[in-house]
Parts: sequence; C-alpha cells; structure tokens
Amino acid sequence: MPLRVGLVAGEASGDTLGAGLIHALRRLAPEAQFFGVAGPKMRAAGCEVWEPSESLAVMGLFEILRDLPRLTRLLARLRRSSRRGRTYASGSTLPIPTCGWLATFMLPAFQPCNT
Repeated sequence: MPLRVGLVAGEASGDTLGAGLIHALRRLAPEAQFFGVAGPKMRAAGCEVWEPSESLAVMGLFEILRDLPRLTRLLARLRRSSRRGRTYASGSTLPIPTCGWLATFMLPAFQPCNT
C-alpha cells in the first residue's frame, strides 16, 4: 500500500513549501500519493487537488459567511482523511502553517496521530 499524505496549503508560501515537501518525499517514497488543498506548484508536483488553495483566499465577514458551507464541507473531508490516517499506518495529513482565520478554522481538523 503506497504512502498517502494529505496536505493543506492555504496561501502561496504554503504552496511553495508543500511542493518542496512533495519532491523530497517522492525521492524517499516514489510511490507516495498526495492530496488536499493545493496551489499550482503543489498541483504541478503531483498533488491531487481537493480544493484549490486560491479558493481559500476569503476576506471580509460577509465573504466568509457566504463561503462557510463550502469550507465546512472541506473541513469535514479533511477530518475524515486525518482519522483514516491514524487508522492506517500508510497515511497522514499535514497542515502547512498559515495565519489568520484560515488557521483557526482548518487546524482543529488535525490532531496528533497518537490520540
């Protein structure tokens, strides 16, 4: 069973870090599969995009409220993936650090694998 790694990059710098991580992990585990919230660099590195990171660039109270149902569905999907990663040794989900409301909203989906 190949290594499956979920990544969440909510901004351009996270996309750059994520792409570098994908390339480094591929050198160690060429069969590894990557999925999650990704920008163009992670996509080019072979990440299966569940949600483009560009779509998370939401500013303003009304815009956040408008997009809350979509973001809540994405959060639930990431939580399910994270739980599966704790169940099967071949998977994990890594949030790439971000700031602002996105970190507050997304990071609770990821809990330490030993819990």
